[in-house]
Amino acid sequence: MTEPSTRTVIHDTFVIERTFKAPPAKVFRAFADPAEKWKWFGRPPEGWRPEVQTMDFRVGGKEISDGGPVGGPTILYEAVFHDIVPDERIITSYVMWVAPQDADHALWERYAATGDPGAREQLILDGRRISVSQATVEVLPVDGGTRLVLTEQGAYFDGPEAVAGRAAGFGEMVDTLGRLLE
Repeated sequence: MTEPSTRTVIHDTFVIERTFKAPPAKVFRAFADPAEKWKWFGRPPEGWRPEVQTMDFRVGGKEISDGGPVGGPTILYEAVFHDIVPDERIITSYVMWVAPQDADHALWERYAATGDPGAREQLILDGRRISVSQATVEVLPVDGGTRLVLTEQGAYFDGPEAVAGRAAGFGEMVDTLGRLLE
C-alpha cells in the first residue's frame, strides 16, 4: 500500500491554437517525423539540454525523450500514441518525470534510448512524476494554411504553477515550430 502523500494534484485543461501558412501535411509531418519534431519539441531557444529522443510513430508506439535545464534536473517525457489520422489528428497520453539531482543519469538515458524495463522500474522508484496527461493535436486546413489546435488535459502534481508552466512551455515550442514552418 502506498504511504499518504503531501503532494497535491491539480486537474486542468489548456488549449494552444496557432495558424500557420504551411499546408496541413507539412504541419502534421512536424509532429510525425522524428527528424522534424526534434527541431522544435523540447528545444527552447536557450538553456535546455536535450539528451536522448526516440519515437515509434504508430498507434501503440512510444515516444521518449529526456533532457532538462542546463545545470538542473533531468526531465523524462514518456508518451504512447493512441490515435493517428494522417494529416489530421494525433492523440497521445504521456507521463513526465523529474530525476533527483543525485540520480544515475546514465540509467535515465538508457531507458530513454532503449525502453529497458529494468531501467524504467528504477525510474519509478527514484524519480518523481510531475504530470500525467492526454494531448490531442488537431491539424485543420484553413484558407492559406493550417490551424493547429493542441489540447492537453492533465493531472499536474505539486500546485497550479505546474499547469501554467506546462502551457507556457508548450506555447514556446509551438511558436518555435511556427518559425520553422514559415
